[in-house]
Amino acid sequence: MSRAPYVTPGEQRQFVKLYCDGLNFSEIGRKTGRTADTVRKRLIAAGHYTPMKRGLTDAEARKAVALYQRGYKVDAIIDRFGIVSPHTLYRILRRHDIPLRQPR
Repeated sequence: MSRAPYVTPGEQRQFVKLYCDGLNFSEIGRKTGRTADTVRKRLIAAGHYTPMKRGLTDAEARKAVALYQRGYKVDAIIDRFGIVSPHTLYRILRRHDIPLRQPR
C-alpha cells in the first residue's frame, strides 16, 4: 500500500511534535514513513525550521567587509548576515585581503 502523495495536517503536527522532542529529519522520516526531505520541507513550511544560510552573495560579502573595516564587531556582522561561524567571516576577509584585527 503506497502513502498519500501529500502530507496530512495530522502528519504535519506529528512532524512538529517529534522535531520539538529532539528527533532529526531522518529519525522522524523513519517513524512516519516519509523521507527526511519531506519532513524538512514540511517543517520549513510550518515555520519550525529555518535552514542555515549558505554563504553570502558578492554584494553581502562586500558589505560585511566594509562593516569590518569601519570597526564593527565580528559578532555583530555575523548576526546581521546570518553567518553561522566567525570563521566564515574571516575567510571572506582573507579573500578580500583584509588584515584581521588583533583581540584587545
